[in-house]
This record gives sequence, C-alpha cells and structure tokens, in this order.
Amino acid sequence: FLRVLETAKRTLAHATIIAGDFADQELRALLMNFPGAVVLANPGLAAENCTFSSIGFDTKAAAVSAMEHLLGLNRRNIILITGVPEHFFSREILAGYCAALEQRRLPVRAELIRHTDFTAPGAEAAIDDLLERHIDFDAVFTNDEMAAGVYRSLQRHAIAIPRPVAVVGCDDLPLGKLLYPALTTVKLDYTLHAREALECITRKETSFRPVHRRLAPELIVRQSTW
Repeated sequence: FLRVLETAKRTLAHATIIAGDFADQELRALLMNFPGAVVLANPGLAAENCTFSSIGFDTKAAAVSAMEHLLGLNRRNIILITGVPEHFFSREILAGYCAALEQRRLPVRAELIRHTDFTAPGAEAAIDDLLERHIDFDAVFTNDEMAAGVYRSLQRHAIAIPRPVAVVGCDDLPLGKLLYPALTTVKLDYTLHAREALECITRKETSFRPVHRRLAPELIVRQSTW
C-alpha cells in the first residue's frame, strides 16, 4: 500500500481507476494522492463534497431481488452466506436480506446468517455446520462462487436442489451455468461496469466532474429455484 502511494506521487497518468476493498483511512489516502479518481465496486466514502467518482452495483437491491424471488416461492427459512462482516459487499447484502424479510413482517434469525471468507470451501463448511446442528432451512442465498460449496455440502448430504432446498447466487459468473442444476442468480453486469468507468474518464464533458452511479441488478431464474 505504501508503494502504491509513492507511485501515486510520481505518476503522470491523466486518470486513475481504483478497484478493490479498502478501509476508509486507506481509501482517503489514495484519493488524496489520486485526485479525480474513479472508484469501482466499493461505494467507499460519502459522496457529498468529494472530488472522486464512484461506479458500483446496487448490491442491496440485488439481495432484495433474490430474497423476494425465494419468498415468492414460499421459502421462509432462508440461509444467508456472505463474506466477512466488515466488507462493503457483506454489509449491503445483509441489509437487503433483512429489508426483504422485514417487508414481509418475517423475523431476521441470527442463526440463519453466516459470515465466511468468500470461498466455496468456506460456504461448504457453513452448510455442513448448519446440518450438523439440525437447523432447518429451505433456501440459501449467497454469491456464485460460494454457491459451489453450498452445492457440494447439500449433495454430500443427499439433499436435492431445488426441492427441498433452493439456492440463489449473486454475480452471474460462468460457473453458475455449469453447476447442476443451473444456478439462479442476480446478474451484476461487469462489462457495463467497466464501460461506465471508461466513459466517465474519457467523456470530455464529464471527465472532471464527479459522478456517482449504482448499477441495477437483474434476476436470472434457472433450475436451482424451479
């Protein structure tokens, strides 16, 4: 990180794209050294009175979309498997998960929320633990990569997808189509994400004007929730 800051002081670049998860203090330091930067994915700091642009996904809306789909299928005991609690993606996904339940006047049950390390093995271990503890659930919401671990655990325990347990991912990675049954997911359009970032930098009329956009998700229904 210190090497990145030193590079920033010497750079002759006309524009900078910052991608990744940074603590607020680190992100502030980067933005001080890269004025006019475009921050991708991480919503980062408050947009008011700032000199940077941010382009990300409305991941809270993505979670609401996934949950409304599962709740519409009369699934009521829905496991949420997400990453570490302090990650911005985890925070927004959890907020959407809770908002969808509260909208239906359903309780948010702490035992159904699991934080892992964003990996398939981590998700597999979380499902294994829930099954060993005999916690009943009829659906799982996670991201596409972790869904692979969910599939492994359920299939090893001879639990079929989508009945009795439906699974919904998030991202629309190519992996989702290869899983069996194919994974229902919430698409986050990374091609559009990149295009928006480049247009933000290259458009003359907006190149020095901060913009803040949250790209809308799209639910893609496949066999894992049929």
